[in-house]
Amino acid sequence: MQLEVAGFSDAGVKRRGRANQDSFFVPLDVAATGGGVLLIVADGMGGAAGGAQASQGAIRAMRSTAIGADPERGFSQAYTAANRAVRGLAEVDVAMTGAGTTLVSAYVRDETMWVANVGDSRGYRYRAGQLEPLTLDHSYVQEEISAGRLTAEEAETHPRRNIITRNIGGEAEVQADVQQWDLRAGDLLLLCSDGLWGAIPESEILEIIERHDGRPRTTARALIQAANAAGGPDNVTAVVALAGGALAKAGAVAAAGAAGAPRPDGGRSMPRIAIVAAAIAGVAILGGAAAFAFSGGGGDGPPGGPGVEATAGGAQPGGGPDAGGVAPTATQEAEDASGTPAEDASASATPEPTPEATEEPTPAPTETATATPEPTATATPAPTATA
Repeated sequence: MQLEVAGFSDAGVKRRGRANQDSFFVPLDVAATGGGVLLIVADGMGGAAGGAQASQGAIRAMRSTAIGADPERGFSQAYTAANRAVRGLAEVDVAMTGAGTTLVSAYVRDETMWVANVGDSRGYRYRAGQLEPLTLDHSYVQEEISAGRLTAEEAETHPRRNIITRNIGGEAEVQADVQQWDLRAGDLLLLCSDGLWGAIPESEILEIIERHDGRPRTTARALIQAANAAGGPDNVTAVVALAGGALAKAGAVAAAGAAGAPRPDGGRSMPRIAIVAAAIAGVAILGGAAAFAFSGGGGDGPPGGPGVEATAGGAQPGGGPDAGGVAPTATQEAEDASGTPAEDASASATPEPTPEATEEPTPAPTETATATPEPTATATPAPTATA
């Protein structure tokens, strides 16, 4: 089943000119992830520099952990490694004390995907006209909603809506929620930071997906633009993955995967993968062109400049550029957008509620959206730290 992926990130309107603390990751070497595809979004917190380094460090740690053989166990180990990496930042630099990051990730293999999360970055699956949440926020307001003490509408303007109750880096131990889902041809997977879902309603996210027929590059870009048009209160990141080459809207029948039940063993190897990764903001090609990652905040280079697109077509499982797959190419192209840098964000995850873990407050999204130009992209050199 063909899988096409795109990722975009932007600093947001209200934080323009400040470090983007969001980061995301899209691998281009399928072999490096055990025959499947790993996607990650991290939203950092703890000050501009601290949040950016936390989100970047968490992603690097996850990439160093094998997930494919047993995804549930692999995710548990990867999130533990990410937690240790972020907490270790404070041991090197006391200024990093309190830095953390949210972390939502997906591992896609055949018609099965595993989605893991800590914090309030989210995963969604679009299927036949419905946008289904795949994750549950680790936040004060979500706990109040689950307990029946708060409505979703009240949570949108609650004074404690920015409190994260579980985060990467907040405590010595962390527990990620991991769930298995099926993925059919025609489905779309969305991973995003709260800069997206906190700015525009899920109904608008659904409308944008359908308006652009789920094409990852245009859909991800349109989601970022919509968040900025709604006021852009926060750094915003979206990673979009389309399965099977064409979006199956309501009433349509996906050509493959009609049976669709998730299989415990993960099923067959993926026959064909075509990945397109594009980032608005700082971009780094990591691991010798085997991975495409974005990190906009301090440490990996200055913001500003052209966008970078990395593509890999027709790669087979276990067949990255060194095993006969198509080597990814990085092409710089001017994305005439907002003229301002896009950046990356992160937050932190802990097993027990910790009210001290709070994302920087952002105003509630405005109800009247005004059109804003596309965000520009920045190319940043690859980080010196190895994944």
